[in-house]
Amino acid sequence: MDVETTIAHATMDRVALRDPRRRDNPTTVAGLATIAPNIAFSQYFRGAGASNLLNPVNPLNPLNPLNRLNLLNPEYLRDISAALDSLPLESWKAYMAWRALDAMAPMLSSRFEREQFHFNGEMLSGQKDMRPRWMRCNEAVAGQPGADSLGELVGKVFIQRRFGSDAKARMDELITALQRSLRETLAAVDWMSAETRGHALDKLAALNRKIGGPEKWRDFSAVAIRRDDYAGNALRISVDDTQRQLRWIGQPVDRSLWLMTPQTVNAFYAPQLNEVAFPAGILQPPVFDATKDPAVNFGAAGAMIGHEMTHGFDDSGRRFDPKGNLMDWWTPRDDAAFRERAACVASQYGNYSSIPGATLNGNLTLGENVADNGGVRIAYYALMDLLSTKGPQPAIDGFAPDQRFFIAYAQIWCENATDQDFRRRAQEDVHAPGRWRANGVLQNMPEFRKAFSCREGAPMAPVNACRVW
Repeated sequence: MDVETTIAHATMDRVALRDPRRRDNPTTVAGLATIAPNIAFSQYFRGAGASNLLNPVNPLNPLNPLNRLNLLNPEYLRDISAALDSLPLESWKAYMAWRALDAMAPMLSSRFEREQFHFNGEMLSGQKDMRPRWMRCNEAVAGQPGADSLGELVGKVFIQRRFGSDAKARMDELITALQRSLRETLAAVDWMSAETRGHALDKLAALNRKIGGPEKWRDFSAVAIRRDDYAGNALRISVDDTQRQLRWIGQPVDRSLWLMTPQTVNAFYAPQLNEVAFPAGILQPPVFDATKDPAVNFGAAGAMIGHEMTHGFDDSGRRFDPKGNLMDWWTPRDDAAFRERAACVASQYGNYSSIPGATLNGNLTLGENVADNGGVRIAYYALMDLLSTKGPQPAIDGFAPDQRFFIAYAQIWCENATDQDFRRRAQEDVHAPGRWRANGVLQNMPEFRKAFSCREGAPMAPVNACRVW
């Protein structure tokens, strides 16, 4: 516990960690010795199979030496180095043993697995029962890249069976419509100067998109998978993944890599690559349904696409240029205008609670909230552009197209969680709870008020609404 507490104190605050400028701390392998003299990094790199980091010359690019590093948090290394002197060796041994057992618990005997569930599931999240064995086994095989799984092998089968070229084409059309809508938004905002606007439009034009899954699949042929060695399989996959990543050092950036498996129900924006990716797993109901009218798909899938695109212009993503380099392309006036509008959003969500007594951190959730608000708005504009070419649309199930748009958006945030889990997430999750991802966004939209005839001052039509994009 002493070691864990020391590490916690040394770790950068979650809000500070969201600022990419705080995470940009270039150094060299030799420079590590000055920051953390009690840690033998040369020995560590050799033991980890990264001895190439000790070579100052990059044969592929002499101007980019291999021993150049970036530290997310130099103070962390400094404090841990100091703690090696102040805490007993036996405490470190106990901590390391516990970390190893905790990491391996799902792959050991049931006693280890149940003990881990008791703490993480029951105590922290209020979960009553462990998930069925078939679910745990499925996740073990099909989990995320680098998570000791064979996720991309499963993903390849998933793509073949569940995601055809027609689905990819429809998704591509949606992305194009949302990108056009965001371009119109960037061109119209009245608080941005022509200089900054030009950079923003250049960044949007350079945005790369990935749909479905990889074009080039990971090769697992060197990994020995044995029926009688579950834990060993996981370790061998992990070692293979680590070695694969170490081979990237000094190489050109491979922009074909995926950071999620195709079967994942999620999406992402990668600021260092300036790309959005939408795995095949999320392109199914209720997010995307080819049998539904455009209002439903724009309200769900369109808002998701807009969310990821807007991440390129949230409080963190806006710090990167069209190529993914950390660069300040904002004029001081525009930077101040952005921060003023972002502060409104942070204050708004900072007044919400996941449950009574568990207030959200508006600065921690700011990036996701800016992306939610911007994503829904540009998805709505994209839908209106499409419907303007089709003439009046009839109501379906008693709801007009604009109403169906907002209902579809709200439905993707339905969730069920325990009070313990809501309380935990309020402290550590960069996302607001589903309730506020729906209501918080729609409270800021005059279009929602008009669609459902909300009177000004009502809970869903507050007088002071926030808007960034």
